[in-house]
Amino acid sequence: MNEKAGKLARLRGRLRKIVTLFAIGFVSFGVLFLLANSRGIGYEATAEITSSRLVIEQHPCYGYICGGSLDYSLNPFLYPVSHLSGGRTTEQFVYISEPFDYSGNSVKDYAQARMLTREFFKNIPYYLAISSMVALGLSKTIDRVKTRLRKSETQLLPT
Repeated sequence: MNEKAGKLARLRGRLRKIVTLFAIGFVSFGVLFLLANSRGIGYEATAEITSSRLVIEQHPCYGYICGGSLDYSLNPFLYPVSHLSGGRTTEQFVYISEPFDYSGNSVKDYAQARMLTREFFKNIPYYLAISSMVALGLSKTIDRVKTRLRKSETQLLPT
């Protein structure tokens, strides 16, 4: 019976360690995601509408057909794969805007979101590698702190 309790305790300890690794990795991946998608930190982008044309009203695709260019720059630390692959910094786009969006802001936002999504997915292996290194490093640090606390507790206990 005592042997089963020991195995169960070891299994519980391993499971706790794995869950801690995944939790720390998930949080660090989330932080990288937020940083990469933050304007000014992860990227800078300006979209310019160069032409627009009204699609016929009462048509299912009612709106404006907007064409333009998107100029962007990516943070090399947060998008290294994009920089190593010689990523573009200018691209042309053509999208249909929302109805009554005369300035084409929905088109500009969509062009930026599409560029960010494409570049983010290109860099996912990098984000996973960084997140796993952070998770392993922090879990080892947590383990060291726990063992030092246990040692100090045993030294403080009266014999």
